[in-house]
Amino acid sequence: MAKVYVVGAGPGDKGLISVKGMDAIKKADAIVYDRLVDENILLYAKDGCQMIYVGKQPHKHTMKQEEINQVLVELGQKNMDVVRLKGGDPYVFGRGSEEIEALVDAGVDFELVPGVTSAIGGLAYAGIPVTSRNMSSAFHVITGNGKNSTDVDVDWELLARAKGTLIFLMGVANISTIVDRLVSNGKAPNTPAAFVSWATWYDQKTYVTDLRSAVETVEKEAIKAPSIFVVGDVVNLREKLSYIEDRPLHSKTIALTRDTRQALKWLPKIEERGARTLILPSIKIEPSHVDLYPDAEKPIFAGYDCLTFTSPNGVKYFMQAMKDSYLDIRSLASIKIACLGHGTLDELMSYGVQPDILTFESNGGSLSEAIAGYYEHMLLTGETRRTAKKIKKVILAGSNLSGESLKEGLKKHRIKLDVLEVYTNKPNIDHYQMIEDKIASTRIDYMVFASPSSFYSISDLVKEDKDDSLGQRLSDIKSVAIGKTTARAMLDMGYEPTIVSDEPSIDRILDLIEEDINKEDK
Repeated sequence: MAKVYVVGAGPGDKGLISVKGMDAIKKADAIVYDRLVDENILLYAKDGCQMIYVGKQPHKHTMKQEEINQVLVELGQKNMDVVRLKGGDPYVFGRGSEEIEALVDAGVDFELVPGVTSAIGGLAYAGIPVTSRNMSSAFHVITGNGKNSTDVDVDWELLARAKGTLIFLMGVANISTIVDRLVSNGKAPNTPAAFVSWATWYDQKTYVTDLRSAVETVEKEAIKAPSIFVVGDVVNLREKLSYIEDRPLHSKTIALTRDTRQALKWLPKIEERGARTLILPSIKIEPSHVDLYPDAEKPIFAGYDCLTFTSPNGVKYFMQAMKDSYLDIRSLASIKIACLGHGTLDELMSYGVQPDILTFESNGGSLSEAIAGYYEHMLLTGETRRTAKKIKKVILAGSNLSGESLKEGLKKHRIKLDVLEVYTNKPNIDHYQMIEDKIASTRIDYMVFASPSSFYSISDLVKEDKDDSLGQRLSDIKSVAIGKTTARAMLDMGYEPTIVSDEPSIDRILDLIEEDINKEDK
């Protein structure tokens, strides 16, 4: 039954959204989302999902609240599954109750999915617990944003006397009023305090101070919204409990130019090290229509000595073609399997297939040498010259762009290579404007190119940019080329990569980025 799901996305880190909230996103026909929502969450929505941005900045609203309510009602009346995606928790200063009241009044079915409020989750990420047995047995969450610009309608005398933790959300603009009212009503000026800016986001920053110096801290550090202001002894625990801001890639932004589905697999590893991932899907991967039985008697790969995979997509779409042709892995029993890279190996082994030939160096040259040397390898491991078979014909399950460097390497050993196109790799023209806008408006530290095609697509954007502002912007961004083939393609276009990864694994790429950062810091 269609309904409107009012979902709390948490304070920023997309991993803090609930399982129920993510399930709603995956089935939604439309998502109405706020400014303080990690847009990478939206990438998990199904194809064709309508995205409606209604974000609010201080003194700058995309839509008035009444207009947002009307949008939700109109979508809900169309028998659609709708997600209203809000930062934090919808019922903690999120105006969620107003939106749900509008739905109820219009007779629209709804469901509330609570979220992690920044008052708790945001402070936890800063190493500040809202309660601690020996310091605070209660906490108070207060909006720092009153109905007018200077007043906050609370009982200041009661708050000043309260022994628990005081947490002010949306209070930076009124910090002078907040501090003055607390101190004038008896709160000790030396009470520990802290500001947490962009809590749980990749660039979270915490400023420790005391109540007396809070206004000065805001002015000196130029602290802006969104920020949490916390007052209480629990702030003193931060020195021991904080860790988020110490992660090696904290505050860095890494752009991935891969197909969205591939890029999503790398997100957890990148975020684990503290960086933000910006997905710029410059290429689009789609399955090809493959006939594995051009000959009615035998599958197309039956006449080859070796079946080769150089990408996870090659494995995925070859196995799909096998399934469509009513074949399974038993049909691969008489052919050797060659594999390049950790990701390709993981994908291959997920189907229960162990490769005979394996290399991790990210270029076709290393794989061609491994294939050519397999006969000698078999002799060394106990095979006889009668039973060991030389590899003379290789078939590569890849894309319309696959195989050039591998073909070149195998040709030196008089080994023939044919490419079986199981998927297409083409420029993602539909997303070019979005990519250009993101590059122009986002501070990017590193841009990763996984293949020549991903670089060519970005290069095409630069060529189309008449005032060359995009080219200037890209020249300020450090680049990471995966493999010598990608690096060579970049050099041929006059663009020297900052880092060349010898392995197509995200762990190796992140290690190299860390090394580059550490080199700069010395």
